Amino acid sequence: MEKLAAREISAVWKAFIWRVVLLGFCGGALLGAAAGFVLTLFHYREWVPLVSVIVGIAWQLAVTRYVIGVVLRRKYRKFSISVIRFKTKEEI
Repeated sequence: MEKLAAREISAVWKAFIWRVVLLGFCGGALLGAAAGFVLTLFHYREWVPLVSVIVGIAWQLAVTRYVIGVVLRRKYRKFSISVIRFKTKEEI
């Protein structure tokens, strides 16, 4: 297995971080605002901070899982990332 160059590591890192931050922030802001609006509408204002945090964490976990899949499937200019499964002792 060849060692990755710094430029390749940087490309993967940027692809991952850029997507996680963009999708996580935009989606989290929209979902947090929607949750706050609905809770305020039904007079549950004291629950807004807690529910917003829970919704934000759940959204960020989903986005991170999605982005990892995108980065693993993506073909870069000179390489791609793959998962190599090793056989366990029971499978041999």
